[in-house]
Parts: sequence; structure tokens; C-alpha cells
Amino acid sequence: MQERIGKVDPGMMEWWVQLYSSQSLRVTCEVFDLAWDTDETENLKRIHVPTLFLDSQIHPKRSLDKIRKWQVLVPDSRLVIIPVSNNGRQISASEPRKCATALLEFLEGLPSSRL
Repeated sequence: MQERIGKVDPGMMEWWVQLYSSQSLRVTCEVFDLAWDTDETENLKRIHVPTLFLDSQIHPKRSLDKIRKWQVLVPDSRLVIIPVSNNGRQISASEPRKCATALLEFLEGLPSSRL
């Protein structure tokens, strides 16, 4: 789990361990495989709302180039790279404040007519 979320507070680590361990190992593994092995490129072209892409650029199965290719398919989108300071690759868990800040900045930058 430390590889996934990095060096975090022990309470947060325990919460994630409990969350993952409460699910079927087989189903969890299949969901992760499906998420990485499914090509949603064509579906991205159908997104016509403001969209924020967040990445950390440290996941071994994808590159920043691939994320950029996805991002340019969504007309009204923005890509933000979140620096990771604790070696975690799941940025929503390893850097939740940075993710929330990026989201708030993205939303604040939208015209009110787009919300």
C-alpha cells in the first residue's frame, strides 16, 4: 500500500488498508486491470464539458505523453501535474490537498455560465 499512497500518516494508511481489504481481492485486481487495459480514447472525444486531468507522472504503466494525448481530445480541458513529495502514485490519496487545490483553482477559473 505504501507504493500506492506513499509515506502518509499511519491513520490514513490504516484507512486505505481497511478499505482495500474489505473488498474481494479478485474483483479489486480485475478492476485495476480493466482500468489500465481499457482504451477509452473514443469516449474522451465525446466529453463537451470543462474537464480537469490530474496526474503525478510517476505511475509505471502510463506516461505523461499518453495523458497529454487524452487531454487534447477533450476540447475544454486542462492538465495539471501534481508534484508528489511522499513517493505515492495515487495522488488523490498521497496528495489530497494538492488535488483539492487544483480542483478549486480549475473551478474558480470557469465562467459562471459553465458551472
